[in-house]
Amino acid sequence: FNIFINDFMNNSYKCINDIIEKYRSNVYNELNSYGFRMPLDLVRRKSQQVDNLIYKLLKNIEHKTLTNKGKLSILTKSIEAHDVNRQLKKGFVLVRQDSKYITRKSFFNEEKDAILKFYDDELMLKKR
Repeated sequence: FNIFINDFMNNSYKCINDIIEKYRSNVYNELNSYGFRMPLDLVRRKSQQVDNLIYKLLKNIEHKTLTNKGKLSILTKSIEAHDVNRQLKKGFVLVRQDSKYITRKSFFNEEKDAILKFYDDELMLKKR
């Protein structure tokens, strides 16, 4: 009778183990199927797309920044070239009469007061 019980236990154990292995194999196959991998693949693809877009965005920002720096440099030099104080430092003088700058000798009226603007100060010329 013991042999019968041992055989029954061994057969039952083997049968249960086979059933468990069959279900384990089925679960493993399902988990590794495309249906379960698809969301992970989709997340990986979308993540790569986001990385690519961030890279392009940073490149565009860098390009715009360099372009704007170049434009700013040109504008700064242009402003500096037209800076009145720079010309005054070189020894030039601005002549003003009646709140207008005099650009030609023919526009200067010797009968009126004038203001001479130097780099460091202004000088008032009174008519005599």
